[in-house]
Amino acid sequence: MGNELCVAAGGTPMLVDMLVVNNTEIPLTLDQDQDCQRDCHHKGWQVAAGKIVEGKEPPEKIDPFSDGKFSASGREGAAVAPNGKVYYENEDVNLKIAICWSCAGWTSPGCSNSATISITGRQADDEGLRGMFRSGPKPWSELIAGDVDTENWVVTIRPRERGDDWKKMIRTIAGGKFTIGRAH
Repeated sequence: MGNELCVAAGGTPMLVDMLVVNNTEIPLTLDQDQDCQRDCHHKGWQVAAGKIVEGKEPPEKIDPFSDGKFSASGREGAAVAPNGKVYYENEDVNLKIAICWSCAGWTSPGCSNSATISITGRQADDEGLRGMFRSGPKPWSELIAGDVDTENWVVTIRPRERGDDWKKMIRTIAGGKFTIGRAH
């Protein structure tokens, strides 16, 4: 990597325009504890190959029920496709989200783009919630899911549908005509 900066202008071969959709009630901010590990020391992301396109950096904040956009690309004159990570968090609720992407590019025949979302942290311990639900705080990975569409580079962070909530949602959609059966 040398002295290459993680954010740069210039040509944008193998451009990735990433859309991060926050379909939760939780505002997300770039994780300032994560350093780009290059001489520029940007916070909130790391680029293993390529660059973040200058002027199209990941947004500092993604509000609830909104989205944020950023762009990454290979470097001009290089045949290496972009890959890296962007880190978001909400310190108030102890939530951390890492979005990792890897563009296959034309130099990787037979390969495809890939992306993952890592959701970590745990809700704060609250005696009121513990008494109501008779359980301790749950890990955020059990409450929030991440969906990835690498064809369109859309990452969606959303609440998980679980148990009775899912059953109520199905009954509502089916107008109360749906009954849950057990598999034998």
